[in-house]
Amino acid sequence: IKNDYYPCVNCLGYFKKNYLWRHRKKCQSKSSTNTSKQHLTEAQTLLVSTGQLGSFLQKSRLRNEIFPIMRGDNTSFIAKSDPLICLYGASYLNKHKRKQMGVVVSNKMREIARLKIALQNSTSITQFIDVLKPD
Repeated sequence: IKNDYYPCVNCLGYFKKNYLWRHRKKCQSKSSTNTSKQHLTEAQTLLVSTGQLGSFLQKSRLRNEIFPIMRGDNTSFIAKSDPLICLYGASYLNKHKRKQMGVVVSNKMREIARLKIALQNSTSITQFIDVLKPD
């Protein structure tokens, strides 16, 4: 999935990935409490939260603890948007209760996303579940 346009989390307007930070500085709808510099990460989380995983992510700790520390690149977007990878991350986070596990869970999810990218380049899969449950 190559995504060049991302939403502003304040005004919900779509902007090119390279222009989003510039828009966020001048956005009329921005709140004074939202001073994060991770514009792409927040935009990706917003996209995923409103998609098919929305209800799951509202209840999950992934959205608040893991997604904000993930880099805003294509690998993270694939990790955030694949249901199986998110379920794995939530399960791993629930099993391991230590505080520093956020970075570990993020890395594990990104590793699986890189595997999915490699499989997509060599085969015709679209979702990760297709690998585990072939036709």
